[in-house]
Order: sequence, then C-alpha cells, then structure tokens
Amino acid sequence: MDMLFPDELETSMKTTKVLFGILTITLEQLTQSQGQGSGNLLTNPSFEQNAGHAIPIGWARFAPPTAQTFGDYWIENSPPVAHTGDLYWKEWGASYGGSNNVAGIYQVLSSAPGSVYAGSGWFYVNPTDVLGQSSFAWVEVAFLDSTSNILAIYKSDNFSASIGTGTWFQYQISNACDVTQPISLGDPYFTNSFAVTGAVTQLVAPVGTTAVRYQFCYLQGVTLGTSDGGSCYFDDADLEQVSTLPPTPPNINAQPQPVTVNAYDAASFSVTATGTPPLRFQWSLNGSNIAEASSSSLTISNVTQTNLGAYSVVVTNDLGSATSSDAMLSMYPFIVTPFTGAITYWGKDATFSVGAWGTGPLSYQWFDNGVAIQNATNQTLTLTDILAVN
Repeated sequence: MDMLFPDELETSMKTTKVLFGILTITLEQLTQSQGQGSGNLLTNPSFEQNAGHAIPIGWARFAPPTAQTFGDYWIENSPPVAHTGDLYWKEWGASYGGSNNVAGIYQVLSSAPGSVYAGSGWFYVNPTDVLGQSSFAWVEVAFLDSTSNILAIYKSDNFSASIGTGTWFQYQISNACDVTQPISLGDPYFTNSFAVTGAVTQLVAPVGTTAVRYQFCYLQGVTLGTSDGGSCYFDDADLEQVSTLPPTPPNINAQPQPVTVNAYDAASFSVTATGTPPLRFQWSLNGSNIAEASSSSLTISNVTQTNLGAYSVVVTNDLGSATSSDAMLSMYPFIVTPFTGAITYWGKDATFSVGAWGTGPLSYQWFDNGVAIQNATNQTLTLTDILAVN
C-alpha cells in the first residue's frame, strides 16, 4: 500500500470529502425524485398572519358579486379553539339573492406536468352555530393550463353538520372529477363543480399543466327562499408535492373480461389503465363506438341479441393511446318467440317456427310428445300430409 504524507493525506481527504459530497447530493436528489414530500406549499395555511375581517395573507377570495366586497367572513380566535395555533377561517351567510351561493378562498401556485400532490383541510361546526341542512363545504385541487382552463380537478367529500359538531374533522382530497360533466349547485355564479367519477390515491398534474389551485369552498344553502344559516370553520389547509412522475402514455394493466349472461340480464365490462391524466375512454362494439360510453367501466342493461359481440375500449391521453383486447359478450340460448302450436287440416302441410337468441351457432331439435323427431334440427319444422298420428 502506498504511504501518504501529510500534504498528500490532506489532498486525499479533500478528494474524499468532495466525493462524499457528490454522493450526498445524488442520494438527496434520488430520494426527492422517488417521492420525498416537499412540505406544505401553501402560504399562511393556518391563518396566523393576520386577523379580523380580512382576507388571509397569501390567499384570494371568491364570492357572489353582491358579497365580494363585504360578505360574511372572519379570521377569528374566539371559541372554538383553532385546530392548531390561535386563528382559523370562518365563513357564513354566503347566500344572496334567494339562491344557493358558494364562496371561499384559494391559492394558485406554479406547477408542471407529472407533479404529484396530496391535499387536505380541517373542518369544524360550532354546536351553537350549526350549518343548515343543505349547507356543506369541501376542499379541492385543480390543475390549470396557461389560460387558467381546468385540465383536471379533484375534491374531498362534502363536510356538513351531519358529520358531527364540536370537534375538528380532517378531509383528504381523493375524489376524481369529470371536467366534461358540470354539476349545478343551484348557484348562478359558481360553475366549477363536476361529477365525481371515483377515488384516487394520487393527484397527478396532467399534460399542459402550468399551475395548481388549492381551494376551500363553502355552499350556503337556501331552503324555500331562506338562508339555512350557520357557519363553517376551516383550518390547517395543506397541499404537498409528494413526487414527480415522468409524462407517460396510457398503459392498460387489466383487460376487460368476457361475460356470458341470460337474456335481459345486465352485463358489465371494466378496464384498469395508468398514464398521465387525464385519461379518456371510448368503448366500442364490434368496432363501432358506443355513444356516451366514456368511462373506465361499461354496463349494458337488459341484454338482447343486438348487444352481443366483441367489446373493446381505447384509452387516450395527450401522449398517446392504448387499445384493449376484445371481450366477448355472449348469451345462453333463449327462446324469444316460442312455438304456440298450429291448426291445420287432414292431409295438408304445416310449418312451425321458433325465434331464439343466443351466441351462435345455435342448434335445434324438435320433439313430438317428448320424442325427438328425426332430422328436425332447424329453426323451422315442416310436416307434410298431416295425419292423426301427427
């Protein structure tokens, strides 16, 4: 082994430190890319930076036009006790003009495709100031493009007084919404509510994302023209970037499976796919697109002969597409037009027929008093020169 003199040893140690430094940076970068959390990205998430009748520092507010300049909101520190710290956001009386109204606060931050987030918020209802029966609140995350169009949106479940009063409840943002299916909340000013399509474990920024919006929403309900009243308390808003995924085209992980049913039963197909959202689905039957069949599952009610065949789905996003294998919908034999008998004359001919559904080829066998008739294996049966024995 070579001997190291003091100067050489110092140089060697410096080199070792540099190498360790490079190794440390590389490990940190690797850990971050594999999903180490970024911490809360929101400014003033617990509303501790200002108080009173004011918009929280770092936040913006939306409300009906008549409530925009005043409205009923407060950064408060009186009972109840805040979830953490001393202050919380209080929203009430948002309904104006005799209709349901939605109001709330939000933050918009820069983002990029493939960014993966987790979000949540804490809600409270004061037992002495209970929300009305048709009022509720939620938190949501929306991914926006460069012109602020919504590319994808996720929301929590709705929180209401029926959940409980006198304690804080945390709600995770975990429900995917369909931006093609707007849902009316009875509010003439608020339009960004959409049908929920299912639960997710990740909030992934789709292709085209330039910003992410975190938003607390409170719907003040109106019953028979009168506000339901009550207040909603909100604290500890949280939005974290948990990882970054590379943009990927769709990949089908679980193919639709064949189904065999009886006539008039229901049949269902489903597909599991991954890829950068939003994922879009289009089902087809025997190569022809099925109208309004645009989700990850497809159900056919009251199956008849015309529904039988090969079902498949094409999954697309902005990066590509993937086509599933065919899944056959088959039917057990079913006599849809039964033989009801016939009246004929001695010595004449008679023809009988039966209508049947089912996945072919169908085979037939006619019987006479329980005994199979030889060569009577077609959909129709013709008897010639009718005699009494027939």
